[in-house]
Amino acid sequence: MTKKIRKLNLTVKEAQTNHRVRNIFGNICMIFVGLITFG
Repeated sequence: MTKKIRKLNLTVKEAQTNHRVRNIFGNICMIFVGLITFG
């Protein structure tokens, strides 16, 4: 039972880090689009 919970916590942590990385990449893409559009 504890193994299952630990595994779930691990996947949640991974999902959070993936989400953070995706947000960073999204911000970079937005900056590039802004530079291309206005630059």
